[in-house]
Amino acid sequence: MNWRDRNPGLAALILLGLASASSANADALLNLSRESAAQAETKTERFPVTIPAGVTKLGLTVQSRLSEGKVTLRVLDPNDTPLATHAWGGNFTLSGSTLKLPAGAQQVRLELATAAARGRWNVLLYAVPPRAALYPLLLAGPLMILVALAFTVGWKLWSHDQWRWQWVGAAIWAVGVALKFACSIPLTKPVLHALEAALPRGAYIAAGALYIGLLTGVFEIGVTLVVALIWRKLAATPHRAVSIGVGAGGIEALLLGVAALIGTLVVVVGVPSTESALTGVAATVAATPLSWLAGPLERIIAILCHTSSRTLVMLAIMRRRAAYFWYGFLIMTAIDAVAGVAHLTGAMMFCSAWWIELAILPFAIISVPILRWCLRQWPAEPVTEPPIEPPALPST
Repeated sequence: MNWRDRNPGLAALILLGLASASSANADALLNLSRESAAQAETKTERFPVTIPAGVTKLGLTVQSRLSEGKVTLRVLDPNDTPLATHAWGGNFTLSGSTLKLPAGAQQVRLELATAAARGRWNVLLYAVPPRAALYPLLLAGPLMILVALAFTVGWKLWSHDQWRWQWVGAAIWAVGVALKFACSIPLTKPVLHALEAALPRGAYIAAGALYIGLLTGVFEIGVTLVVALIWRKLAATPHRAVSIGVGAGGIEALLLGVAALIGTLVVVVGVPSTESALTGVAATVAATPLSWLAGPLERIIAILCHTSSRTLVMLAIMRRRAAYFWYGFLIMTAIDAVAGVAHLTGAMMFCSAWWIELAILPFAIISVPILRWCLRQWPAEPVTEPPIEPPALPST
């Protein structure tokens, strides 16, 4: 079972973090999107593709969902020798396939033949950069780490709150993510398959994305609520509540930044068996301008949302207003639901990462006034733990 199928929301973030590190030399040479819903289609299309100077390898990514019929894809060199041939019916995904070009090749041709095919298919043909061109990849991981440090250290200096509350937030995040993994690994793939078999395409994407989002809402925000109800001192002050949110978002950004940096170093150094990783990163960045900025900016968005959602949970406890909890629950659920849509529709493989960022940006923008509002709404009196009553003595 592929880890991306088990954890699509997390896969979206990790792939975005790795992809964001590249600043160039991965060019989308051909990006096709075809859909035949009204009637089955039988035809052959041919697309000449010009190869940029210095390119010796191409990458090929395909995602197809056919309800009937068959599609055959061929990539031919200038001598009409097949570089790749793939034929499929039903559901088909090809990611990170590398095609080696003949020396001096300046053009290839892609042929796409459909036979009574109905459904949707996407094809991306792109240049794979040499490893020497990947040094800019090393920017994104450190920038993501810098974002984590900027929020955590900046909030500490501004609020003068104790570090331990940020560590408490990081621990709550770790427990929530661990429980989410424990649920997602055995359940996500069969649940998504069942939804796809039972629902029309649009309804399946909506239901599947909601399921993916709810995994985050239930386990990350739900665990925050449970812990805060047990240990009510977490909600004693507004600064403490914000520290918990900053700690949760900061540790996630830090770990993803470290993972992106290590992954990039492995690819750049040329560790054996990393060819598919190189091709996969090239595919992800091919359609994303200024992609090295996407990961760090996505972390800024995520930390703001982590902080506002968890602060709302703490305010719900202080004010005894369940609605505040559900507002925080909605923020985190919606963000991962967007990631779920990108995963289920294939947008992660074929569309610019900036569209995903644009989709979740409103939640970060609204998080800023939410946080300011929460700070103003906090009750003045501190939270006190209820006294422990001694057991009653039996009457004599």
